Amino acid sequence: MEKERLKYYATDNCVKEVAEKYVDEYACWDLEEICKKKQKGRTFIMIEDAPSQQNPITTFRIEKCFNEFFGIKYISPFKVLLTQIQISLHTCTYILPRLFSKNSDVALQDPPFRLVNEIYSTQYIGHKITCLTLMIMALECFVNENIPSDINEGYDKKGEKKDKDYIERNYDLKSKMQIIMKYNKIVDPRYTTLVSTIIPLQKLRNDFVHLKSDKPNSLHDPCVNCYDKVLSMDLNLMFNKIKEYVKLVNPNAVLD
Repeated sequence: MEKERLKYYATDNCVKEVAEKYVDEYACWDLEEICKKKQKGRTFIMIEDAPSQQNPITTFRIEKCFNEFFGIKYISPFKVLLTQIQISLHTCTYILPRLFSKNSDVALQDPPFRLVNEIYSTQYIGHKITCLTLMIMALECFVNENIPSDINEGYDKKGEKKDKDYIERNYDLKSKMQIIMKYNKIVDPRYTTLVSTIIPLQKLRNDFVHLKSDKPNSLHDPCVNCYDKVLSMDLNLMFNKIKEYVKLVNPNAVLD
């Protein structure tokens, strides 16, 4: 999965033809009416008449924010996920902990111990869960993209061909990663170690997504096991492990 969204360009003849057939200098967008639409009808492409830049094409969606109209560019999902991971990691590692002392109450004098208030506890836990969730989303995005398009794993019991689309829909994450190793002929011993390190993250993510109330623990709290795991986890280290895996599969991947 490339960090940058696939870029498209229009030929000079295409720009000329579009201008002749579709451009109306006297036309006016009814942006208010466009923004009333919930989904379809708000996404457009912009073709720039800029031969020196190969006439780039940009996909965007019109949004109304505080009574102004804006075009939101469509960015590569992988880049969006990586950026949000970094924001949440920075927030829960450096920003929020520095605010704990001003947003907590003394619970014990000796030894000194302060109890962080509910607002900042919520934000701290929330950013940790966000990091975990986005990391697995980014990994799944990358893995699906890197399943070979010409893959052929035979047929299932119903006679359906096990091609790229089938594998993306039916195989679990670990099986997909094993297929990538097989078809890319990856022999680096780090690969299996990284897979073994990363897969438990997916299970923890799934535990949060499908939180159950019947998991027994000594505190009789349905969340305590999940919270213990995510709060004790070095998420910066796990993120680096995922990036190491990505680079192992695709050395040219841009992750910064």
